[in-house]
Amino acid sequence: MDGPGVAPFIYFKPMTLEKNLTATDLKLIALFLMVLDHIRLFFSYAGLVPDWFMWLGRSSLPLFMFCLAEGFHHTRDRKRYLLRLFVAFLVMEISRLLLMSALPRPDGFAIANNIFGTMFLTASAIYCLDKLWLHRNDIGHLVLYSLSLFILAPLTFFAEGGWFWVAMGVVLYYTRGNRLAQAIDYVAFSLLVWGMADSCQWMMIFAVFPMLLYGGKKGGGYKYLFYVFYPVHIWALYVLSAVFYERSAS
Repeated sequence: MDGPGVAPFIYFKPMTLEKNLTATDLKLIALFLMVLDHIRLFFSYAGLVPDWFMWLGRSSLPLFMFCLAEGFHHTRDRKRYLLRLFVAFLVMEISRLLLMSALPRPDGFAIANNIFGTMFLTASAIYCLDKLWLHRNDIGHLVLYSLSLFILAPLTFFAEGGWFWVAMGVVLYYTRGNRLAQAIDYVAFSLLVWGMADSCQWMMIFAVFPMLLYGGKKGGGYKYLFYVFYPVHIWALYVLSAVFYERSAS
């Protein structure tokens, strides 16, 4: 059965808090912050885009991972969910390689963005962990899903953001029954980033506020907006950055 199958001990009594944001609201917020972040990324050579675009953008990926944890829990067909993420990953991977080959930027800038890979690995890890719990008394399933996790683990180092984001997504999923516990764990991850590197990535900590205001509802519309908007805006920004780079250099 491909429904949520989670170990009982990881659920907690939900905290009572007035929450109004839907999953759709969170995705739209994340999309806006993502665009700001990527404008700063693709046009940093010009020196005209303010740093605060990047600072605000630090909260984008965490919000998407939060929505992934919620969406994967509630989906009726987990295998189709995984397939959708995998196909999106392949499309993004092939298209970015073709685009850089057809229109290389003179400074050698490479498109490294493919969040679909990170999301696919996170959802796959959750799927295997849930299956391990559901079939904990079946040696065959234990071997199968343990081996699957063993194969997935090294792949996380090649995903956008690396193993850190996959681990964070898994933690967000398994603490989703208690928003306070989830928030504490998320803040801990943010502080861990601060200790790991001297960068502004720690500013992702501010994503905890919209997470706490999430009301548990899906929201209406825009089901496939992210799957379409993500690659299209990457392609557009890269093409514009390449064109303007050549003009500024000439």
